[in-house]
Amino acid sequence: MEQTSIEKKLDLLLEYLKNNQSSAMSIKIPTAQVIEFYDYDIKNKIDFSGRELCIQKLLKDKYIEGSLSNDAYSVRITIDGLLFCNEGGYTERKRKSRISTNHKQIQNWAIAIGAIVAGVYALFQMLQGFLNFFCSCK
Repeated sequence: MEQTSIEKKLDLLLEYLKNNQSSAMSIKIPTAQVIEFYDYDIKNKIDFSGRELCIQKLLKDKYIEGSLSNDAYSVRITIDGLLFCNEGGYTERKRKSRISTNHKQIQNWAIAIGAIVAGVYALFQMLQGFLNFFCSCK
């Protein structure tokens, strides 16, 4: 089985609910069928350990609504879930976060290098001032 990131697992669940959602009905997801459920539209089977945690995460984030009863999840995607899914989901959010973090690190390095250059320049100006003062005194 292929290892899949938690973000991808969450996105697969949202995508499945988006593509199989009727406006008036919830989708029953028996826990025994979760592997087939997450394998829709994927060539290889994926390891979907922690499936209950993923459903709880989506419930907590309010991208789905529903409950667990009689060993089956009755859930449906919310409008926030549809919008989030259309924006790329958790995978895209993680990518944007990584880009933002890299951008901030580059800014920090640029500021540090600028401060070093400014410090060296100020030191050079100060030394030049001392040399001019002591060399001009005769």
